[in-house]
Amino acid sequence: MKQLTSMQEFLTTVHTTPRAIVKFTSNGCAPCRALTPILEQIEQENQIMAFDVNVDELPDAVEQFEVTCVPTTIVFFGGQEFARVEGLRPKEDMLKLISQF
Repeated sequence: MKQLTSMQEFLTTVHTTPRAIVKFTSNGCAPCRALTPILEQIEQENQIMAFDVNVDELPDAVEQFEVTCVPTTIVFFGGQEFARVEGLRPKEDMLKLISQF
């Protein structure tokens, strides 16, 4: 899963990637670490790109997308926010989320 490290990279990525999952994370967040292999599996199996954003390194993205907890996972479709999940969810729940588009 690629780490997005600047606001420019974040905006370019979500607008040029047809289907993207962005996980907002922080250092020391155990649920965030547990979610990483789930999103990596989904990325490999479902033709969707997955990305990480560290909330401490990209506060502008946190503010723009009103992220209030970690992990927060946002699904982007065609550059627009399509769905959002807060907290750690099982793979099945995440698959239901992306299967809608």
